[in-house]
Amino acid sequence: MKKILWFAPTAPIASQLEALKYLHHDNVEIVPTNEQNAERIARQFRDGKFDDMVAVAPAAALQRFCEQGLRPLFAETRTAESDETPDFVVKGRRFVFVQFRRLISVGLDLRETGKLAGTKVLVCSRHEPTERQLEELSRLAGQQVRIRQNDISRMSGGFVQANEVADLFKDSGADEMILVAPYPVFEGLTKMNVLPLYAEMRNGMFVKFWRVHGLKWEFEG
Repeated sequence: MKKILWFAPTAPIASQLEALKYLHHDNVEIVPTNEQNAERIARQFRDGKFDDMVAVAPAAALQRFCEQGLRPLFAETRTAESDETPDFVVKGRRFVFVQFRRLISVGLDLRETGKLAGTKVLVCSRHEPTERQLEELSRLAGQQVRIRQNDISRMSGGFVQANEVADLFKDSGADEMILVAPYPVFEGLTKMNVLPLYAEMRNGMFVKFWRVHGLKWEFEG
């Protein structure tokens, strides 16, 4: 019998239980966790001598699990066909479970910035850009840039939504946007064809700007 830590808003369905039995070549015992902190969940996993973990959570939470040394199983799903019975319905969208995949890491899909679309830059961050960042923006734009600052952390009571940031960007009239936000905001913006800039920092020092094209998922095998 394999002991599985279950971090998900719903209980496992029959096909997921069968998939876990197949992966482990054994029967499984599902133990739900109510913990929300990645460090405490990692401690629970190790102290409880679990054999595996299933995590159904936002990308940022999944990455925190990976940073804690966990390699959770990720439940891959697809959209249900019109004549197909769904396994899950989320906000009116119908899904079917496909398989479990071992997650290695989740991160931003960062690519070269290229020439900026213009000189008006919206900075969505608590911190103003540094002199080095302004110099790099001007270099990428080919001329001096104009900055508009907005602390989006105060939006929606601290829970920033991608559509709100997209509207803010549109209303600002800016050509480019530098964004500091949770992964789901980046992902939501890229799905709306808004590709923000990400400032890479190392030891508190600015390194370079990247263009975000979404999230990058790394799985085992």
